[in-house]
Amino acid sequence: MTILARLFILVAIAVLPALAIESYNHAVRLRPKYPIAFANRAYANYLKGEHDHALADATHAITLDPELPMAHTNLGHALAAKGDATLAARSYRRALALDPEPAVAEETLKALEALGVGADDADEDDDV
Repeated sequence: MTILARLFILVAIAVLPALAIESYNHAVRLRPKYPIAFANRAYANYLKGEHDHALADATHAITLDPELPMAHTNLGHALAAKGDATLAARSYRRALALDPEPAVAEETLKALEALGVGADDADEDDDV
């Protein structure tokens, strides 16, 4: 998938999260083992404020594909929104270890570390 296509998907999710969730509901019914659909639905749920659903979808995406950076980033979003900044930082670190390109994970991690959250956790490699 091209960068432009990814950008279009992220903009669509951000503008219309409810419609995106409905679309991803359909996608996961058709392909229940497709981790990207779960990861994207996690992001849409996060934007809609449905943090428990976002957490469940991101976790399931990681179960399906532990090497999917966007799933770890979206798990970090959900954890941060639920108030668990330490685990969120760990998730962002894992996303960056898998793919150093996602600026969102890097920027959010830096913000958390500036607040003193998760800095003592930096050496841990475990998945969240």
